[in-house]
Amino acid sequence: MHNQISVNGDSGAAAANEESRAGRNLSASVESSPVSWSQGVKFEVLANLAHELRTPIQVLIGFIDILRDDWAAELSAQPHEILERMNANIHDLAQTVDNMMDLVLGRPTKGNNSSFISK
Repeated sequence: MHNQISVNGDSGAAAANEESRAGRNLSASVESSPVSWSQGVKFEVLANLAHELRTPIQVLIGFIDILRDDWAAELSAQPHEILERMNANIHDLAQTVDNMMDLVLGRPTKGNNSSFISK
């Protein structure tokens, strides 16, 4: 089964607090030079983008779960296959957004090959 993003209030609040702290750290660090300012803006934009994508992704995950739980038995083979593919794809997208946030916040990710990032 795919990894699911937690939707309870505790993990969301913790992520929001961590993102807020990261934003404050970026704001404080970007004042030193124009290059670091542009780098900070890029990271801030990525953090905001990832945060804004989480809500619609969670809605889609919930809707697909409802369809799978309540309607899967009534679907023929082709719609059932499409629903399973949608489920796999939305979970992949959720994982991509989580990886993007991990990158922005400097947290290590599973299987993260950071050799493509220039220093």
